[in-house]
Amino acid sequence: MKKTLILLTLTTAVTACSTVRDSWVNPMNWFDRNKANAAVTEEDIKPLVPTAKIVKTVDTRPQITRLSSVEVAPDQGGFLVSATGLPS
Repeated sequence: MKKTLILLTLTTAVTACSTVRDSWVNPMNWFDRNKANAAVTEEDIKPLVPTAKIVKTVDTRPQITRLSSVEVAPDQGGFLVSATGLPS
């Protein structure tokens, strides 16, 4: 009976720690405390494509005015289109 009462008391105490986020008794805080307590801000979220490293290039090739040939070949999952053209 005494062991059961101690076990019940400890279980209740540990499960009540889930509401106390910064408690050292909370098992979720035992490993990697800095990561668990860190707040995420908008500055921490990085975009998938960095905007500062995008280099805009201008295409200086002449425009095609006339097509000389077009080939369509079946490919896995669709078709492969190859076109040849002549500039002005």
